[in-house]
Amino acid sequence: MRSSKLSSPQLIFVVCSAQLLGYLDVSFWPALLPDLSRTWSLSNREAGCITAMHYGAYLLSAPLLLTLTDRVASKAIYLFGVTGTAAGALCFATVADGFWGAVAARALGGIGEAGRFMVGVKLLADHMGGRELSRGVAWNALTTGVAAAISYVCIDPISQTVGWRTAFVIAAIATILAGLIIWFLVPGSNPGRTPTREIMFDLRPVLVNRAVMAYVIAYFVHTFESVGFRSWVVAFLAYSAADQIGGTAMPAPTVIAMAMVLCGTAASFFGSELALRVGQGALVLFALIASAGLASVIGFAGANFYGLAVALVLAYGIAIYLDSAALTAGTSNSAEPLRRGTTLAIHSSIGYVGGAIGPVLIGVVLDFFGGMSQRAWGLAFLLLGVIDVLGLTLFWLMRPSKERRGPSS
Repeated sequence: MRSSKLSSPQLIFVVCSAQLLGYLDVSFWPALLPDLSRTWSLSNREAGCITAMHYGAYLLSAPLLLTLTDRVASKAIYLFGVTGTAAGALCFATVADGFWGAVAARALGGIGEAGRFMVGVKLLADHMGGRELSRGVAWNALTTGVAAAISYVCIDPISQTVGWRTAFVIAAIATILAGLIIWFLVPGSNPGRTPTREIMFDLRPVLVNRAVMAYVIAYFVHTFESVGFRSWVVAFLAYSAADQIGGTAMPAPTVIAMAMVLCGTAASFFGSELALRVGQGALVLFALIASAGLASVIGFAGANFYGLAVALVLAYGIAIYLDSAALTAGTSNSAEPLRRGTTLAIHSSIGYVGGAIGPVLIGVVLDFFGGMSQRAWGLAFLLLGVIDVLGLTLFWLMRPSKERRGPSS
């Protein structure tokens, strides 16, 4: 039976359990990208477009779905997202046999994630706020990160045993279970006074909210970088491992990708707690500086030295994800209560513009500079460092003066 009341820790546990199941296939495509690119004779640009389609569909869907959570029960929107995610996984399992089938599957998955990722935050925000919400957002980010790591490492044994198409069927079943958890255990939303349609779709108050937009722009940079790097990290490590003496490089690229996501997820959770002490603005600035430095060297230094590539990938993953939960918590806590769904819609949408174009631009840079080479990888990841510097500058200029004086002010 559905519970009519859950404590904050119980609600966080329930939502995070559903998120864990719903994200089982999130890393399947990046992990399969090198093999399926060869099998389907894809260019790097086409492979990047398949990756980006997920985020493009998310970008188009999230504004409507998140804005509707200010008026419609967040749980209903989440269940819609579950349906889209399961449909995308089943499409990959049954239809995808080249570029267009994979694009269709990724689009469905993107629509599904638009109804689950930030809507999961809204589910929490409907019942809690302040430090409880910040910790709930951190746990949500931790869970999706763990799910991404599990996804990276489980696709190889599943695909080798029963085939990669069956892996997507298993993911669809797990997503349906996630929907059942939300349906039966999450209480009805309690958003307070229902906003009028004019309030819901009036974006101007959100766009002129200085605190909100500082975090939104930083989230754009974070998503551009995290999605772009995560989408190509297995291919990068596979290239670096190709020249290893003595056979196959160990650990395998997919294992390193899993470890990177786990380390990054732990960093995101730690960063959220640290931000409560040192200030979210200071944490974001530090994360952008560290990311810019590592992005500028990882491709040049690690392309031909697998051990160094592994170390740099893990360090870069930590830097990328350090401010992940803090960015979303900063936006949510800075939002007007009646416009929180709309604010999260803008946050998510502008952020995922970066997710949509990041993988494509990396693929374009790789193709333009000769494909798989040290120079091409170095310049592709240098692009991420340039984006970090731009984000760092804009965040410094836009963040509220209250935060500029430090966490004690």
